[in-house]
Amino acid sequence: MDKRKKRNERMEALMRIFVFIVSGIILVLWRSLIYVLVIINLIYVLISGKRLKELIEMGEFWNAQWHQFWTYIIFASDERPFPFGKLQRKGRFI
Repeated sequence: MDKRKKRNERMEALMRIFVFIVSGIILVLWRSLIYVLVIINLIYVLISGKRLKELIEMGEFWNAQWHQFWTYIIFASDERPFPFGKLQRKGRFI
């Protein structure tokens, strides 16, 4: 590996550390909201017998972001997660 490629890999690793911190904080806060929505959905289902489709979609949307975040952090993908890249939903970009 030549020096330029090694330098680029090191810079990319440093960028991933920065993305890990910023995106990680956002996703952890977002996860807290998802927990609240799960409880609301459970109570709603117990009372009405119906599921809230919008809350389910929000959870799926968060899962897509979480997956994109971790595949980037572990070097399985070069696609940067939110807020550094495109939002992704069910494998599609919004």
